[in-house]
Amino acid sequence: MMNQENIAAGNRAVAPHVRMKMLSQMAEALEDEAGGLYYRAAAFEQEEVMLNREIEERQTEISRLQLKLEALRSTRNGLLEKIEALRSEANAMREEVFNNQEEMALTLESDRAAEDWSSPDRNDDHRDSVFFQRINL
Repeated sequence: MMNQENIAAGNRAVAPHVRMKMLSQMAEALEDEAGGLYYRAAAFEQEEVMLNREIEERQTEISRLQLKLEALRSTRNGLLEKIEALRSEANAMREEVFNNQEEMALTLESDRAAEDWSSPDRNDDHRDSVFFQRINL
């Protein structure tokens, strides 16, 4: 029994010293873990900086592409306006041709009628009309 009391008394006397040593080692372990976590946090911060830089580069690329898209749209709209102007001009020319053909036909018809009535010996084999035959009264 005496042995057990001596051991218990020795444990009590050594316990604060051992406890201090253990606490010191635990504190060092915690500091080491905090240092490792600090390095991980620094790595995350560095990665964040790199990602922000990449975002800025891509944003610049996006802006450049948007400007290119706007230029293409502007060019396309200019071409569409030019197409519309050309079509309008072509329609105006067709209308003028139609009006001139109609006027020329009326003039030619009136000239023929005047010629037919003025000449006494008309030649009926001479007629230009292929589809419509005139009735001679």
